[in-house]
Amino acid sequence: MLAYFVLKVKKSKPRKKDLGKPNEHTYDSGSMSTILKQIFSYFRSFDIPYLLCEFNKNGGFTAVIEQQWDEIIANDPTFGVGYYAAYYDQNGDQKMREPSIVEQVFNDYILFQSMVAMQSNRNCAFRGQDEPTSLQWAFVRWGVEDDPNSIFFLEKTISYEKLKRKNGQITVANPRREKNQYVMKIHANKNDPYDFVVLMTTYRGMCHPDQIHVFCQPMPAGELYEGKYYYNPNKRTSKKQYSDMIRKIAQFSDFDNYERCTGHAPRKHVHDLMAYHKVPLGKS
Repeated sequence: MLAYFVLKVKKSKPRKKDLGKPNEHTYDSGSMSTILKQIFSYFRSFDIPYLLCEFNKNGGFTAVIEQQWDEIIANDPTFGVGYYAAYYDQNGDQKMREPSIVEQVFNDYILFQSMVAMQSNRNCAFRGQDEPTSLQWAFVRWGVEDDPNSIFFLEKTISYEKLKRKNGQITVANPRREKNQYVMKIHANKNDPYDFVVLMTTYRGMCHPDQIHVFCQPMPAGELYEGKYYYNPNKRTSKKQYSDMIRKIAQFSDFDNYERCTGHAPRKHVHDLMAYHKVPLGKS
């Protein structure tokens, strides 16, 4: 009853154009969910008895919402089923490694960059589009003495010292790691045609030495930046372009439902594989 009372009281602000009209207040579902959690936590902290139905799916407010959803689904079966959710073909890893696909990828600089985008997300499980498109070469480290055949990725949220401008070019000065930032290490795999260390090493050589961001837009067909680089260091890849690169590889490799293989799909696939193989999670 307490939860019900609080939810009744908490209402969202009316829109200006609705002022003066009857029933101008509407329930704020986000606030309702938050308040329910706060009440649940408060009850638990004092060992106060409560009715489970107030907090589970059989609760009064949730039951009303579910009834509304049932009515909507009766008219629109696609409502709430995640029809356009990110999707990764379960056979996609094998499809990308067909010899004919591999050969064409390594002979087309645009396809090659798209494959780098796919494999980097496949290995690093980037969050959304911000992480990969803001990833900078300063955060990528090749192997050290104990394991030369590896690549290190520093957490993208590491802050920089000042950026330096020299002769019209912007360069990074002294990138530094903040406390509690993790390092991701990826080992070489010589049995993989897309050995990530080789892939990234080759890709780095195709980019301008002063290129700050890992993903920049490819040069037009038949043109090279300064006569020898395949990507324009002054034009960073946008979020949409990055997602299109992932989808391009999915389509080229004949993925099922390739149009749903968005930038989030490889991350989702990695998590599924980790869960299936019961990979232990490290301490944060």
